Amino acid sequence: GAIDSMLARYTALKRFRSDDPYAPGGISRRPERAVIVYCNLIKKLYKDVPVVIGGIEASMRRIAHYDFWDNKVRRSIIEDSRADILVYGMGEKAIADIAIRLRSGIGLDGIPGTVVMSKNYPANSLILPGEEAALNSRKGFIDLYKAFYSNQQKVLAQQAGKRFLVHYPAYEMNSKELDDIY
Repeated sequence: GAIDSMLARYTALKRFRSDDPYAPGGISRRPERAVIVYCNLIKKLYKDVPVVIGGIEASMRRIAHYDFWDNKVRRSIIEDSRADILVYGMGEKAIADIAIRLRSGIGLDGIPGTVVMSKNYPANSLILPGEEAALNSRKGFIDLYKAFYSNQQKVLAQQAGKRFLVHYPAYEMNSKELDDIY
């Protein structure tokens, strides 16, 4: 969406907003953490349908992250939403790749600019500090973010329970590709 669902609902002082310029009639009816709520409803009704998430809410929460609203570190939104793949940043190429793979019955691993949950991690991955350490200690969280932001050009893997959060680096677009999109 154009705005994070929590920002659409609350002010920076954590008070309810009186209006939402992005909602019909100016009144927000979106739930808190809309991506999580909507994806879980979809997965409940359509278990076998692949769910792709993206936009501001997903991009900002693609790994364990500090949540201002709860004043705590939360796990990746892909885990809480039960989505099959997360597209972050400019997702034009990633979405096209996802559509081609879904049509062809090919797995979704390895698409640049995406995050997936996997039982294994690619051999060429840089292993990030585990999610558990980030959730339970300030030092663990800081170590995770230092490693994450210093290595955006690499395939990153983070243990999350018995699975791995695998983060593929984004496409690097040239001027012509950007011009073609816009």
